[in-house]
Amino acid sequence: MLSSVTFDRIPGYSRLFCEFMAGNRLLAERFPTVDSAFLAARSAEFAKRRELSEAIAETMRGISFSAAQRRSLDALGNENCLAVVTGQQVGFLGGANYTALKLYSAVARAQQYAEEYTDFDFVPVFWVEDDDHDAAEAAETVILNASGEPFRVSCASPDASQGLPVSARVFGDNIADVSEKIKEVLPGSQYADEFKELLGKIYAPGNGWAAAFVRILHELFGETGIVFVAASAVRKRGLAADIIGKEIANPKITAQIIERISARLAESGFHAQISGAEINLFYIENNGKRSKIHTEGNEYIAGERHLTADELRREAEEYPERFSPNVVLRPLVQDNAIPTVCYVAGPGEVAYLSQLREVYEFFGKIMPAVAPRHFATLITPSVARFLQKSEIMPEFFMRTWNEIDRDIAATLRSEEFDSAMARTEQGLTEAFGILTEAVAAADITLTGSAKAALSQTLKSVEHIQKKAVAALKRKNEASYAKYRAAANLIFPLGILQERAIAVAVWYAAIGNENLNRTLNTIVAQPPKAHFFASLFQ
Repeated sequence: MLSSVTFDRIPGYSRLFCEFMAGNRLLAERFPTVDSAFLAARSAEFAKRRELSEAIAETMRGISFSAAQRRSLDALGNENCLAVVTGQQVGFLGGANYTALKLYSAVARAQQYAEEYTDFDFVPVFWVEDDDHDAAEAAETVILNASGEPFRVSCASPDASQGLPVSARVFGDNIADVSEKIKEVLPGSQYADEFKELLGKIYAPGNGWAAAFVRILHELFGETGIVFVAASAVRKRGLAADIIGKEIANPKITAQIIERISARLAESGFHAQISGAEINLFYIENNGKRSKIHTEGNEYIAGERHLTADELRREAEEYPERFSPNVVLRPLVQDNAIPTVCYVAGPGEVAYLSQLREVYEFFGKIMPAVAPRHFATLITPSVARFLQKSEIMPEFFMRTWNEIDRDIAATLRSEEFDSAMARTEQGLTEAFGILTEAVAAADITLTGSAKAALSQTLKSVEHIQKKAVAALKRKNEASYAKYRAAANLIFPLGILQERAIAVAVWYAAIGNENLNRTLNTIVAQPPKAHFFASLFQ
């Protein structure tokens, strides 16, 4: 089963993204077009191949490269090699499933370019955003338990320090209990034991959050040839020194550029995703905490330090590893460290990247093209059979459970039942209408009492109706449970599955080979719609 639905028919996609996918001319002009001249220019611009290889090696330290990954790393050392990049913040258990969809989309696009432009090599690269300090988001994910219900899990330690970037975080002693809980909750399968063994190796006290993220994605998808590079590894090598220096030397300029572009987008009815700051950088203090840089009078405040403009510039020149970008400069830092020709983006990324073309130009950098990732909901064979037998489309479940429940109840009721309820309400309304006229003739003030009596009687009928529907649900409990299981799978916790369920769930459920087969089936199609794909099993 591989079906699809257009983005405007399901929740979760902004108007800007839908317009981008529909080929809106204004939005299309916000991004470069890939052609031979563009590829040659980008190849000539990039001169940090040795440093990039070192950053990849550090990010993937302790990992045995697949043969395909080794070929990718070797190719990146050549001047004619370019990268198709995607990326994501660190996520527990591999993050939500859109991480896998992004990764596979980048692999597919690199293969596509390799077939179209034979004078160049193309390598898929995954940017690991581990300088982010949103530990709560990185720590929590959702798995499906043995009953198919969404279950939240978190790897955060109770005593976790505030403000530390994810790159500095390691698992505490509690991770053993978290892992045991996951093993207990996951449904049994022929692949579950294999996955649980891997879980124990990766998620252990003292292991880094970012390293675990890279390791589990490598274990699942390393055979694709994708290589990983962490933001922290790039920062520590000072690969963003020129961008950092120019941002500090030109406070507020980047923000002004963003503001102008935002106004142009707003004129066309598009909501701006990001806004710039005075200095679009964070400062990494000696204790590892990450603080925004801002001004107070003539001073720059960087963490606990108060610096003049000259002192801040010297700090950036001597210790560029102490500075990391915010969301505005993150893409520039990424594409300054990688020979990116195309970034594979999700909806939110498309929105904020649409504001950055002139920022790239200000910094003297070539902006890469932007392509959408693939979008998909994975369907288990049992749910696929239920949908087919019931003749229900998957998007039926992409709304609140109350709305679904209402429609399910309608299918459980017979025409005779609905007709009886309707006739009862109509008959009562007509009878009380006669009563109201009669009492009004005797005393006009009694009409209010008659109307109140009608309202109360109708409420009593409604109460009986609800009890009858509940009885029908109990009578059809097996069928009702299938609806609930489908809703939990397709729209868990009221959000798109790809944004909730952890990548690792599918490894445990169907095994790594079947997961990769499923993803290959999805990315074989153009990313022009949201897909519903049956899992191989």
